[in-house]
Amino acid sequence: MATRRFLNLERRLDKQPELKQQYCDFIDEYERLGHLRVVEIDKTEKPGSVFYLPHHCILKPTSTTTKLRVVFDDALEIGPVVQRDLVSILVNFRGFRYVFTVDVPMMFRQIGVLRADRKYQLFLYRKQRDELLTVRELQTVTYGLTSSPFQATMVLNQIAEDYQKDFPEAARAIKKGADILAGADSVPEVCKLQQDVNYILAKGCFGVHKWCSNAEEIMNCIPEELRGVTFEVIGDNSNAVVKTLGVVWNPRKDWFSYCVTEGDPGASTRRKILSEVAKIF
Repeated sequence: MATRRFLNLERRLDKQPELKQQYCDFIDEYERLGHLRVVEIDKTEKPGSVFYLPHHCILKPTSTTTKLRVVFDDALEIGPVVQRDLVSILVNFRGFRYVFTVDVPMMFRQIGVLRADRKYQLFLYRKQRDELLTVRELQTVTYGLTSSPFQATMVLNQIAEDYQKDFPEAARAIKKGADILAGADSVPEVCKLQQDVNYILAKGCFGVHKWCSNAEEIMNCIPEELRGVTFEVIGDNSNAVVKTLGVVWNPRKDWFSYCVTEGDPGASTRRKILSEVAKIF
């Protein structure tokens, strides 16, 4: 199945050279960062002793970082949800006068998978048709797998637990998930919280970026390259917005909204309307 899926994908990519180049660039970066490695095929492997993951790409033109992401498909059953629901997170966010949001880049890929379990994360790949299919082994938690959000959430929770005693407020903020929304009722408190969150995540070898806040003083503490690129708090830029948790936040006016894809008004159908509505959590 994994072979058939790849050959079908290859035919589609051959018809779209630009998309194929993005796909290859993504895999090359994956390998360059040490998140995967090429392995030899064991011809004596028993059925079920390894697993080959089919893969495909997801395009997100609105992303400010990764426009194309390669994701993998598994055969795992879905377990209970471990993250808090969106409404609870946003209501809690509303409880503070000064707030900030921050994102952990490539969070899944910062978490290693035990060597003994990597054999269940194999996939087939080649750049050109005249090459032989080779096997790659994913070294880290992987996009698209059913278990990945749970694994990432539990790792963040463990890091928060490790520093709970010294940084209780920051630990509480980190436990709420990868998209961290936190705050306090004074600027000094928020600046201290921001520094503590950054410190704990750095200790866990996680980087952070896309910092945003509704207070200029807080943003002044953040290096410019780590700020949300679509956001500016200085001046009366009332239309500046940032995406978080699937919704849009305007820090200046402090409102949340949803983004709806605009299309040809004459081509609106019930199917398309339902599709857009279903994207709202």
